[in-house]
Amino acid sequence: MDLFLAGKKFLQTSPFPDPVYPEVIQFPVNDICNSKCQMCNIWKQKKEFELSLDQIEELYSQPLFKNVETVGLNGGEPTLRKDLPQIVERLKKSLPSLKNISLITNSIIHKRVIAYIEEMAKICLDNGLHFDVMCSLDGVGDVHDRVRGRSGNFESVEKVIDAAKKIKGVSSLRVGCTIIKENVFDVEEVLFWAIKNKVYARFRIGIPHQRLYKGNDADVFGFNDEERFHLINFLEVINKYYEKTYSRRLFYTSLKNQLLYNAPRNVGCSWKYRGATVTSKGELAYCAVESDILGNLLEQDGEELYWGNADHLKQIQKEKCANCNHDYQGLLTKKQFVLNLVDGAMRRYAPVSKSIKYIKKFRNRNSAKRVAAKKIYTSAENAENLDQILICGWYGTETLGDQAILAQLVQNVRKLYPNHLIHLSSLDKTVSNYTDLKNEDCKVDEILSLSEAEKRIAAKAYSHLIFGGGPIMSTVSKINEMSYFFRLAKHNGTKTIIYGAGVGPVVENDNLPNLITLIENSDHIVNRDAKSAGLSVRYASMTEVEHACDPAMIWFRDKYRSDLEKSRLNKVTFALREIPFSQYHSEKDENLKVQINKKFEHEVRDLIQKIKGEDGSEVELFCMNKLAIGDDDRLFYAKLLNLDRQNNEGINMDIRHGSVNEYIKHFYNSKVAVCMRYHSVCLALATKTPFIAIDYTNGGKTKNLLNDLGLMDLYIDVNEFTSKKAAKLMKDAPIILEGKKEVIDSYLDSSELKYEQLLRK
Repeated sequence: MDLFLAGKKFLQTSPFPDPVYPEVIQFPVNDICNSKCQMCNIWKQKKEFELSLDQIEELYSQPLFKNVETVGLNGGEPTLRKDLPQIVERLKKSLPSLKNISLITNSIIHKRVIAYIEEMAKICLDNGLHFDVMCSLDGVGDVHDRVRGRSGNFESVEKVIDAAKKIKGVSSLRVGCTIIKENVFDVEEVLFWAIKNKVYARFRIGIPHQRLYKGNDADVFGFNDEERFHLINFLEVINKYYEKTYSRRLFYTSLKNQLLYNAPRNVGCSWKYRGATVTSKGELAYCAVESDILGNLLEQDGEELYWGNADHLKQIQKEKCANCNHDYQGLLTKKQFVLNLVDGAMRRYAPVSKSIKYIKKFRNRNSAKRVAAKKIYTSAENAENLDQILICGWYGTETLGDQAILAQLVQNVRKLYPNHLIHLSSLDKTVSNYTDLKNEDCKVDEILSLSEAEKRIAAKAYSHLIFGGGPIMSTVSKINEMSYFFRLAKHNGTKTIIYGAGVGPVVENDNLPNLITLIENSDHIVNRDAKSAGLSVRYASMTEVEHACDPAMIWFRDKYRSDLEKSRLNKVTFALREIPFSQYHSEKDENLKVQINKKFEHEVRDLIQKIKGEDGSEVELFCMNKLAIGDDDRLFYAKLLNLDRQNNEGINMDIRHGSVNEYIKHFYNSKVAVCMRYHSVCLALATKTPFIAIDYTNGGKTKNLLNDLGLMDLYIDVNEFTSKKAAKLMKDAPIILEGKKEVIDSYLDSSELKYEQLLRK
């Protein structure tokens, strides 16, 4: 019945060809502020005329506002008006359809704000109104104070939030974070804070704003490449791990595409058809971001102003809406509306984990069938060019290890084929472009999407197609696209190479035939461990396949050698991650997974306390991956610290996307490393950093590597990990590693030679 009523209302009201009577009003009750905020100049304004209570009642009694359901009270700072609670009473008296009151406050004078929230909550409760409170929070601690230009503001916000949670009549409580240059690298901290304090957080970017008198100030709002990448990745992180509301996820996706591709806005906005703004002086406008003042409601009839200026609204819709980044939301398109209903039904009537698992399985199965059914073709427009080489693989999801593999491969190709152009096929060109920007050694001549790469392969554009490292696994659906690349290249006579990739995890599913096809269509293979080489022999029907170290290790070693020697510091580095059960432990039930996770995290916390307590070592939580895809390590560490980084003295974590060179230096400056991600083990080996290795792969790549080097004494299965066992191994690690240095050096040298010979073939 709920879905039926929602659908009926939607079909009756959307899309609007013209404005309708306003249902949502933004009402800045004053134009003064008590913070020197970096995002607007409103605090510089002197107090001018403000509507009195009688004038507010008179103004909103006009027929124009008969359908208004929601009024948002903001400013300036609305709580600077002593009669703010009485404004709510007058609004209720004037607006017959009123259902919702929303307050946005900077919370600076916390005692006053709390008192006003209590009064307003009582009024709303007595009158059956939904009362929403949003506190501005643009950082944690000093970051928020800097953005807001007021020392102690963060502490005040916390006091208001704590009090509002207990106030009867506060229907919903939120924090709103506005992202500008000053705080773009600190937005994750707001997310962690919000999750820990059980307050919903909404994120938006700062934009030049008509009403707030801020001009086009690039120093505040304009993001450089590094800042933009950080922001875009953050939007993906909150969409994947945090935001539950479909319409909000749609906004974040739309904003990401606007920032990334200059794509038009693809999300609804109430102010496009059914919203209005009434200023503190009684002036009427459509939206606060772009609308001119239509006139003064104390002097002119509201309906005449609203309907008589419809051409101005149409002009805004035509010229401004597509480029607007404001987080206004509103009615969805018909397609979005249907998807929203499906999304809501799935979340309401089916366990989320099972729903997601079913959807992924459905998509993977269809992807496999679709790719397997593709016909091998050769483009009629033959673009043969034997001076171009294409690298493919899991690029577009580059962790630190993937960047190192790419850097080593690119350097090797340029050394052997200096006159060739190198192209890279990427699952996400944004990520690969950022890798190209940040790491000089990863620079290629062109980055292609999968569809672009497919067309070039079909046109015989390449002399070589190289699968550049990483795992060849049947648990990821994109193996199907990689398999088709190799079939197509082999058919067209292009040399096909697997360069330092592992094989596995291998499971019996719809993707397995494509995994086998990829290996079968490879002319030359060097795998990254002996076990993978054995699987390649089996699947490719080859008599022998060579194996070498992971290519990342060679690049890590070369970079480490090129740096000045530094002394080991009194620092223990943790390179951990969330256990990816879906890839390696899919047979385990949900309750068992939760138990394993809880036990592991408890033991890690205990180990950290042991390290800090026994020798006062500094603890560094090292993030090998900071992308939404592949499990963002920052989120795991935030959970590990109970989402409280502020009160964990002696524990550091860098949440910014840094350069690979910085990471290598950092690793070498550690006296010991607790490694979990596979490439953190590679990094420790290459830099001769004592380490222990926690294997989450169910006896996969980490175990294979250590087995090849005879270093199983440093191995712990994640299911058997305890702080006591880890602490003992950490003490033994320097001695164990010292005895294997020559073996490691020899393995790296022979591996480097094998990769050169592979490319020469």
